[in-house]
Amino acid sequence: LAEMRTILLELRPTAISRTALRDLLEQLANAFSGKTDVKIQISADEVCLLPEVVHVAFYRIAQEALTNAIKHARACQVQVNLRCETLETQRANKNKIVLEICDDGCGFDPAVENSGRFGLTDMRERAQQIGAKFIVESSQGKGTCIQIEWVGRAAR
Repeated sequence: LAEMRTILLELRPTAISRTALRDLLEQLANAFSGKTDVKIQISADEVCLLPEVVHVAFYRIAQEALTNAIKHARACQVQVNLRCETLETQRANKNKIVLEICDDGCGFDPAVENSGRFGLTDMRERAQQIGAKFIVESSQGKGTCIQIEWVGRAAR
């Protein structure tokens, strides 16, 4: 059922932008957990208001990070954290949204250039397109953490 929901989202991309990011992350986790033995834990703030393009980028980055954790890292556990904060500035309030996905997989050396890592390249490009910071922390045998941080005004 979770896999079917994910497939329906792919067939109707507008549904992605209309579904809360927290709910999308839970659907992804359920879909991946349903076809693997990987335990995926979600910790997410209730409401994260994002412009549509940022919302979709966060979803796609999470989707790719989970795919990498299961397919390449052979992780047993994945932790997904989504934090939403309101920053008060002199001009206006802004949102700070942080998505962190950490796994206990085999890890890799991020300093070593590997042309076969299209997933990482894709995630980095998506983050750049929305003006978000993209951080990868990993080492051999110690898992991987991907972090995306976006600061801006909610447009939804």
